Amino acid sequence: MSDKVEKVDEADKSLSNRILILFIATTTVLIFQGIYNIYSLEGVKTSITQVHDSAFQISLTGTDIAQPASELRQMTMGLVMAPNEQVKEEIKSQISETRDKINKALNGDTFTQFSDEGSTGLLDDISKKWKNYEKEVDKTIEYSNQGVRIAEFLHVTTNEKASYDQLTESIQNFNDYQLGITEAIYTEAQNTSSIAFWSVLLTTIVETIILKVILAYVLSLVKRYVDNKKQHAEELQEKNQALETSIDDLKRVQKQLIESEKMASLNQLVTGVAHEINTPIGIGITASSYFNEQIEKIDQSLQDKTLRPDELKAFLDSGKDSNEVLLSNLKKAAELVQRFKNLSAENIRSETARFDVGTKVSETIRTMSPSLKDVAVNVEYDQSIEIESDPSAIYHSISNLVMNSLNHAFQEEEEHQINIRVESPETELVTIVYSDNGSGISEDKIKNIFDPFYTTNRNKGGTGLGLAIVFNALSQIGGDITCNSEVGVGTTFTMNIKTPVTIRESAA
Repeated sequence: MSDKVEKVDEADKSLSNRILILFIATTTVLIFQGIYNIYSLEGVKTSITQVHDSAFQISLTGTDIAQPASELRQMTMGLVMAPNEQVKEEIKSQISETRDKINKALNGDTFTQFSDEGSTGLLDDISKKWKNYEKEVDKTIEYSNQGVRIAEFLHVTTNEKASYDQLTESIQNFNDYQLGITEAIYTEAQNTSSIAFWSVLLTTIVETIILKVILAYVLSLVKRYVDNKKQHAEELQEKNQALETSIDDLKRVQKQLIESEKMASLNQLVTGVAHEINTPIGIGITASSYFNEQIEKIDQSLQDKTLRPDELKAFLDSGKDSNEVLLSNLKKAAELVQRFKNLSAENIRSETARFDVGTKVSETIRTMSPSLKDVAVNVEYDQSIEIESDPSAIYHSISNLVMNSLNHAFQEEEEHQINIRVESPETELVTIVYSDNGSGISEDKIKNIFDPFYTTNRNKGGTGLGLAIVFNALSQIGGDITCNSEVGVGTTFTMNIKTPVTIRESAA
């Protein structure tokens, strides 16, 4: 009997030791998991700080350099068109104040506290380009003081403009570099989050296995280990709660990083809008100022009674040309503003109605027929597919895709063709496949085609808003769009709209 008791005690002691070892193993795993989570959180905090610094630098370059430089550019153009010396002196005073503001910003501490060579080098390049632009501004002022209007006008529209473009390019390079830092930090944070997730998952699996072994030992000890079992379950619940809290913290930090990236994208979007609108407005101002100058000359000739018929005719022709330039560029600016407004969900009128998708596509093509005289368009739909949604989204999508083909895809010597097919592969899905036989899009450019202001045809008037409007319009009705293209063969856009569908027997 004594031997049996001793054997039972030894068995119990052995089981207790095994359970103790397993508990120690579990605790060790949790400790390492906690240490890793703390390390990950510290890394995320550092990432947030770096992202905030990059965003702050981009904001400063915009408010302290880019915007004052743009204002300075407008001032020098205004100096060229100044009607009298009083206005000139006022503009010169404003130019001096603006230059002092930019020099103060560049020479201050805010833009000198960089630890990486990339930022320092790009900032030095901005300073260099700013000095060059200052020299060109001085030259413009010199011509203005000398009263050489033609030289002043030519200089401000050539040399000074080129120097200003170089300055804005340097600022953009600096901002792009800071955005690159943000993107790299965001990618690193994503990787860290992924590792943390798998770490939690693996440790949970290990803990579960250990728990099962412990429960097996506890069952062998029956009632003597019931209390230990309950205690262990409570501890496990507390630790799981701690792990869930850590995961929630990681998700919150990830969301903050995403919001920071959105703000950076917004800054880039606003910069694009300003750049696109500045050109037509600047041309319009120049044309208007030139016409005012001609009016003053004609008025002086009338007062002196020296006006000749040929001078009057030349004035009228010049006025007509200036008016056409002014009207054309104002229309272009208005169109840019309207297309930019169409990118916003708040400015897209959404009027829900029941309509036939195939019929709406055909109607859109008919409204664009004057622009499609040299293009063979084929619209196919085997069934009448009705949905209850916003028909204007279909119109905006098809019309902008057609304009994209006309402006970018088709070459003059080709036989142009557009094929559009409407189908409903599922009960709650409408698919519109749009394809052309144009020049195609290279693989490295496809990923950017839906970004606002991304265009490969800017020198021919492209704004880069068309496909962005398509993307936004489809998003408003629960749709999406993808692109597949082969250079030299053509491009296919596939639009999927998730919505209840009613199929009618009539077909196109």
